[in-house]
Amino acid sequence: AAGVRCDWLDTSHAFHSALLDPILDEFEAYANRFTFGAPQRILIDNRTGAALGRSVKLDGAYWRRHARQPVEFAKSVQTLAGMNCKVLLEIGPQPVLTAAALRAWPDPATA
Repeated sequence: AAGVRCDWLDTSHAFHSALLDPILDEFEAYANRFTFGAPQRILIDNRTGAALGRSVKLDGAYWRRHARQPVEFAKSVQTLAGMNCKVLLEIGPQPVLTAAALRAWPDPATA
């Protein structure tokens, strides 16, 4: 749509979409082979933007939902800002989320 800014991501798959449906059963089964410990730090759920407590169950079903459902990245960044977060660190081969995080930060003067 005219006037809507977007950034194309160079990925091999369409994440968080129905295009992942054919592999979700296998993905969940594979993830269930691991035992994920409770978060030792605050974990923000990118699907909702909510802070998760230590009682969250990080199992195959959780990671299946994370792979398939829409992401609320801006809400996640706003949650961190509301928690007085001072540093956001993007770790990866390319800085694909930094610009989106800066746009979502509620106070541009402190971004």
